[in-house]
Formats: sequence, structure tokens, C-alpha cells
Amino acid sequence: MSENSNRENLPQPHGGETDLTRLALSLVAVFFAYWLFLRFEGAIVVRRWTESTESPLNRYLRLGDAVYPLRASFLLLVMIVLLWLFWPVSELLRENAKLASTSRLALDLVIGIAGGLAGLVITIPFLWGVRATPFIAGLAGPPDPFIGLNRILSIVLIGLLVPIGTEFVFRAIVQGMLTAHMSPLAAMLVSAVLGASLWSIFSFPFSLALGLLCGVLFWWRGTLFPAIVADIVMTLSAAVYVGLRV
Repeated sequence: MSENSNRENLPQPHGGETDLTRLALSLVAVFFAYWLFLRFEGAIVVRRWTESTESPLNRYLRLGDAVYPLRASFLLLVMIVLLWLFWPVSELLRENAKLASTSRLALDLVIGIAGGLAGLVITIPFLWGVRATPFIAGLAGPPDPFIGLNRILSIVLIGLLVPIGTEFVFRAIVQGMLTAHMSPLAAMLVSAVLGASLWSIFSFPFSLALGLLCGVLFWWRGTLFPAIVADIVMTLSAAVYVGLRV
């Protein structure tokens, strides 16, 4: 399948002016809700920190194991709601099924992995000054009975589910709808800026570069699969890189 054919078959959510306005209002509501959530979360963190009798390191690790998965869960829930509102899953799967084949999926998998690793190499300078979050610091730290299954579930949530949700919302929905009203490059940039502003576990420049990379892959290949793979690979490999520097 040619590149032009891929772009012509690019899955599109509803993209009329009314839906575009509804998307803008929905994103404003999402950002406001997330801002309120962060204020509430901050108050809880301060209270738990002052009430804890553990060492500062243990408090730091335990708060990370609780805060970041909770934050990711909130964002994942919001993204599921947006997906339900703008792009029914049945329609999404039906459209992507047209592009699915064993050879194509294998190629997209390789492209996604290579893109994610290349993206990490390019963005390493953005990670040099990043202070490891409590969650990532804990991954590189010594075993703790408190962690166990909770940490494994957190890795799945932050390293797999959130990247998948991010690609569905900011690439399939936001970029897909904006492409009907502006150039593909502008749509990629806007969707990448929005995604990086909402979810940035490392740094804004890193997340912006990640969003642009995934936007290019989505536009080029005409399917979310390589963008999802690249997002997961780049996120997990960056976490390993930052964690090893702790």
C-alpha cells in the first residue's frame, strides 16, 4: 500500500465545525478538571508527608507509588470519556481493520520500535536535567514489600495504558479532526502541544518531541499502531534511562 493510499485511508472521527467546537470545549473542561485534580492531589501529598514518621526517602518513594498511578488513572478515565464522545470504539476498530494485515502490522511494529528508540536518542538532552519522579526513583531503588503487585500494575498503567489512551485521543481524535481544518504539520504541532501540556512525566520538551514523532507516524502510516508502539517504547526506555541515573 502506497503512502498516499495510507493517508487517504487515515481513520477520521467526526470533523464538522460543530464537532470541532465541541472538541475545543471538551479539552478546556479536561484541562480545568485536571488542574483541580492536581490542586487536590497536592493538598493530600502535603498532609501525608507531614503526618508520616518514615524516613524522607521512604516517604518520597511511597508517595510516588501512590500519586503517579492515581494521576495516570484520572487521565486515562478522562481519555476514555473523550474517546466515547468523539469516536465510538466499534467505528475505530472497523476503520483500522481495513488497514490490517500480517505483513503491514509487522512493518508497523518495526517502524514503531525504531521510531521510539530513535526518539529517545534525540531527546536524551531533554532528560539530562530531569529529576527522577518518586515513581521512577522507586523503580531503580531496593525492593520493598509495599511495592510488589502495586508497582507492576503502575508500570502497566503508566507505561502501556496511558500511552495507548494518549494516542487515541491526541492523535486519532485531535490530530484527525484538526487535519480537516489545517495543514497536517499544524495539526501535528497543536495535538503534540496539547498532549505534552496535559501529561508530561519527564519534561515538556520530551513530551512535545514524543507527540510530534507519533503524529508523523500516524499521518505517514495511516494507522495508530506504529504511533502507539513508538509512544510505549519511548516512554519505557526514557523511564529506564532516568531511573538508572538515580
